[in-house]
Amino acid sequence: MAADAFLSPEWHRVARLKPRLRPHVKIHRHRYRGHTWYVVQDHASGRYHRFSPSAYQLAGMMDGKRTVDELWKALVDQLGDDAPTQTSVVNLLSQLHSADLLQTDVAADPKEMLQRRGKQKRRKLLGRAGNPLAVKFPLWDPDRFLLATLPFVQPLMSKFGALLWLLVVGAGAVLAGMHWPELTANLADRVLTPDGLLMVAIVFPVLKLLHEMGHAYATRAGGGEVHEMGVMLMALAPVPYVDGTASAAFRSKWRRAGVGAAGVIVEAFIAALAMIAWTLLEPGLLRALCFNVMLVAGVSTVIFNLNPLMRLDGYFIACDLLEIPNLGGRANKWWGWIAERRLFGADVEEPSATPWERFWFAVYAPASFAWRMVVLFGIALFVAERFFVIGALVAIAGIVMGLVWPMAKAFWHVGTSPKLQLKRGRAMAITFGGLAAAAFLLAVAPAPLRTTSEGVVWLPEEAIVRAGGDGFIRAVAIAPGSHVGKGMRLVEAEHPELVAQVAVLRTQIEALRARLDSEQFTNRVQAGVTQQEIALKTQELARAEEKLAALEVVSGAEGTFRVPRAEDLPGRYVKRGDVIGFITPESASLVRVVVPQADIELVRDRLGEVEIKLPGRVWEPLSARLVREVPAASDRLPSRALAVEGGGRFASDPASGGEAPRTLQRLFQFDLALPDGLVREAYGSRVFVRFDHGWEPLGAQWWRRGRQLVLARLQL
Repeated sequence: MAADAFLSPEWHRVARLKPRLRPHVKIHRHRYRGHTWYVVQDHASGRYHRFSPSAYQLAGMMDGKRTVDELWKALVDQLGDDAPTQTSVVNLLSQLHSADLLQTDVAADPKEMLQRRGKQKRRKLLGRAGNPLAVKFPLWDPDRFLLATLPFVQPLMSKFGALLWLLVVGAGAVLAGMHWPELTANLADRVLTPDGLLMVAIVFPVLKLLHEMGHAYATRAGGGEVHEMGVMLMALAPVPYVDGTASAAFRSKWRRAGVGAAGVIVEAFIAALAMIAWTLLEPGLLRALCFNVMLVAGVSTVIFNLNPLMRLDGYFIACDLLEIPNLGGRANKWWGWIAERRLFGADVEEPSATPWERFWFAVYAPASFAWRMVVLFGIALFVAERFFVIGALVAIAGIVMGLVWPMAKAFWHVGTSPKLQLKRGRAMAITFGGLAAAAFLLAVAPAPLRTTSEGVVWLPEEAIVRAGGDGFIRAVAIAPGSHVGKGMRLVEAEHPELVAQVAVLRTQIEALRARLDSEQFTNRVQAGVTQQEIALKTQELARAEEKLAALEVVSGAEGTFRVPRAEDLPGRYVKRGDVIGFITPESASLVRVVVPQADIELVRDRLGEVEIKLPGRVWEPLSARLVREVPAASDRLPSRALAVEGGGRFASDPASGGEAPRTLQRLFQFDLALPDGLVREAYGSRVFVRFDHGWEPLGAQWWRRGRQLVLARLQL
């Protein structure tokens, strides 16, 4: 941090001034994490400023009679080495003058006053309309109305009101948990319809009006004044707003946080009442209205209003409870100082902050930016699924306001800021050089291109013991758990009807042959017919004998013979192809892996190496090779171990049962050959698979994933 010079070369400009604070300024004493600060309230502009104790001590001594030089010397006599430097005093006077909090014995320059007033108006107007997704239009001064009606609302802010709120909200939460599947079924189809959107459009502003009235009454109950209420166009939707900044003067942080939470408390109460009514009403218009009230007052409140990463109620509550005023703005300013001081080497003063505050500055700014982008594009995709043009406009506006505009402001700051005057060349070189390097890394520099998926250790087809024909199992020739060789008899089965059919066919063939012996000398034509009948019967006998032979099951591989529930096998009727048991080799040789549709093109066309990682040995990848592909996509998983409920990564339909559950996306199956003798995992165990596709710039990889996400969500 740059040290201020004790004596300032600009001191002669202010030394003889006799300053004092303007009459409309009021100072409130606050405590932030054990330290005393002073909040200056400007009633004329409605703005608030925070002073340190030393700055307050100087401002408190300004009586319009003593000069600045006399005030500073008095501070030096009182504080000694802890007294502020002349540079600090000049900076404080400049800040007070810019905020229009100071008046002196020198006549003000009318031209300068008009310029400053115009600048303040432009700043206020830009604050209202600078964000096209949240343009404010003040309409009404509600202070007199709030003061007149406060006695009727005051009982709800008592212990009785708190108990009533807990009972109603608790009952609503219990009912919501009991009816959760019914509430969330086909949510998008119920909301994004013309009737659903119309009802949301009616409910939303009414609920938000009650929300804002909660803030207003909480502010007025604490002694603050509320002089502005109006409409804000949030993403082109009209939403009421109220200016409750007067709560910043409240000394208690709990009272300030209570003002921020008042709107959420009101909406939660209304949502609970709607939940109770929803359970009592029959399907119809009123029940649908209650559902939309719950949706707007419940979901939107939790996702948006209570989220501290967005500049809404949760943010101000967090600022008060953490005792860090203006957390977002100060975090951005601190990161700006990091860039100016550490990157550009400028001799700039570090913003005043404690280690506790610097920790939150470091965390909050990037987290808030990332969350805003996630929410913005999530809303854009959700809306674009039904209204493509509107969703695209929301996404474009978000990119402009969230990325393009901040970058433009940063470039303008680098090019024009007086703080960087001595380091302009370095700042320009680092900024634009870093931008060029980032563009090169994204668009040109190759990066590893890999995709991952999951599979299961799979048995080859010859290791699966299947019934060769329909019949009843008579006996198991080899005890389960025994080692068997290829071609050994495993199971004996029988089919009484088939045995009888073979015996009948043999008898018929013998009778036909005896008749043929007598006919071939007496009736040659009939003998030919008999020969054809013998041939047909012989073919039938051969097929029947093949079916009988197939009832004897033999081993197709070498390994351990395993039969689930072997004690129930004798006497069981099986059909041809039914699985009876398995022959498990000492080591696995096959993995069946599923590939999502988004990765199938890379796996098919740009496949390099394939690696298998076992759950207990992820640090020892094994090379594998592709041996078979199922050409068509399927919505069936080869094993429940790959489903989410089995610990896998693929969501499945809860209604689908069996070992092959139905997935919510189309998947492609591949068989991978494993190295001989290295994998001894249990069959059906889940493994991790990584496909290597060579090299490709990160920009191209991100573009592909983003394009796939948009196309998948929009079903294009």
